[in-house]
Amino acid sequence: MKQQKSKHTLQNHKDNYIHIPKPSSVVIGKFFCLIGLLFLNYFNFRLIITIYNYFDMGYIFATAEEVINYTPEFIDLIIIYPIFFQYLLVISFVILFVSMFKKLKSYNEKGLVFGLVFCLILGLLAGLLAGLLGGLVLSLLTGLIFEFGDLE
Repeated sequence: MKQQKSKHTLQNHKDNYIHIPKPSSVVIGKFFCLIGLLFLNYFNFRLIITIYNYFDMGYIFATAEEVINYTPEFIDLIIIYPIFFQYLLVISFVILFVSMFKKLKSYNEKGLVFGLVFCLILGLLAGLLAGLLGGLVLSLLTGLIFEFGDLE
């Protein structure tokens, strides 16, 4: 009788108060993986900045008058790899961070993993295409409407 009453009292206590569970080895492993991904994100970002400075890619953010000082080359496409890898690292970081606090749904349930991986990549591609096509159309229309003359 006393043991049953103590179980009932313990259950009432658990129901009435919030208890922080002890971290398991899986959560600790996820935490250290999260720290590792954080370092990879930082060093990959530093790589992007180094490539940007080394290959003198200032024309990306240059105004129309400053573009004359830069000559884009094919080697400038080398920055695409680290940017894409940075995107994947950020997605992995977000998935791992959320999985530390909540059990993620499986791939077949079309849960968070599906939304982050596929929808973010499709959003990136759709935004890239919309930006490229919109920029092309706007630049052609601007060139037809306004005459800027020779830049030489």
